[in-house]
Amino acid sequence: MKLWKQSSRVFKDQPSLWLTSLRRKSTLRNPDIEVAVIKATNHDEFSLDYKSSTRVFAWVRISPAYVKPLVWAITSRVEKTRSWIVALKGLMLMHGVFCCKVVAVERIGRLPFDLANFTDRNSNNNDVISGYNQFIRAYYTFLDQKSSYIFLHAQEKRKSIGLHKIGDDRDPKLVSNPPSMKQDLVSLQSMQGLLDSLLRIRPETREMSSYKLMSPLIIEAMDCIVIEIFDVYSRICRAIAMVLNRIDAAGTAEAALLLKIMKVAVSQSDELSAYLEFCQNIGVPNAEDCPKLKPIPEEDIKEVENLLAQRIAAQYFLDQGNCTSLVVADQTQDDIECHEPGQENQKALVVAETDNVDEKDESDLKTVITSKWQVFEDDYSSTNSSVTPYDEPWLALEPPPRELPDLISFD
Repeated sequence: MKLWKQSSRVFKDQPSLWLTSLRRKSTLRNPDIEVAVIKATNHDEFSLDYKSSTRVFAWVRISPAYVKPLVWAITSRVEKTRSWIVALKGLMLMHGVFCCKVVAVERIGRLPFDLANFTDRNSNNNDVISGYNQFIRAYYTFLDQKSSYIFLHAQEKRKSIGLHKIGDDRDPKLVSNPPSMKQDLVSLQSMQGLLDSLLRIRPETREMSSYKLMSPLIIEAMDCIVIEIFDVYSRICRAIAMVLNRIDAAGTAEAALLLKIMKVAVSQSDELSAYLEFCQNIGVPNAEDCPKLKPIPEEDIKEVENLLAQRIAAQYFLDQGNCTSLVVADQTQDDIECHEPGQENQKALVVAETDNVDEKDESDLKTVITSKWQVFEDDYSSTNSSVTPYDEPWLALEPPPRELPDLISFD
């Protein structure tokens, strides 16, 4: 029975191959490429045509002129099918095209086909195939997001060297502008979004608790996903390390965004460990030999938190309108000896002014943190019993009694 099903699936591809051989070559259609795509995405669940897939990838590397007919052939193949086998093989073939890393692939942008609502014709009352439908939808979502990321990242890269868009044939500038820290952080967030999409790609059905009903085609696709996960996660870690090397130049917004990214990376590390454990349980080959993950060090997170606190404090003083500066006064040995035991590390926050206050120079005002107890004029006057108008000029005192002269006289 199994052999009969496999033979019937092979015969399903013969009409498509026969019709393709009768078509003429054009700018959008190449019969040789279409034949290779049909063979690489056949209806056989238990095998993959690696020879046809290798031919497809070779065409991509040879010339960018083959990319458009290839994308058209894959689109035509997966949009017409209602077989989860053909759809999954088409996504795996498209994933391999992205891994070729040629300039022509950067121009694809959003995928020209849509499998977000894919449903197999035999998925009714079949939990296993329903789980495969969810797997294909999640796989398509990731590839669509990855294609958009490649397109936008290529545009930003070309702008930095003086080319304003993909396809611009002008000579680049001799001096390239390095990306700003904000651009690197935005790119980091995009890569974390890719990793989230990857971690959602997993077969989940009730009848697959023992994983004995798992299709070998799903295992092969999961093998590709694990490789992609390690590539994206390693790029995230390298990008965070590069940003930390120039963290001193970060402002308040950049430091806050970096702290958010690092906390997301910590949570993604835990999710990734659980995902790899799941892959090992179902027998994914690349998950068995995976290296040990290194989480984000706590010291780096604390460093960014301290930097963010300093930036917020500095911004607070600037917003007061006095342009004050925060200064930490170092203690001398004499100052420490004047304090009681246990009070050596106590400090007070005061505002010191210079003599040129009338000139309203911004550099004349500063905030000093000192360990000495500061006594102000208000406190000093309240501790003295005798107060004179010279000590407190604004204090209202009763005038002494005196006799008034007689200004009306009849003498």
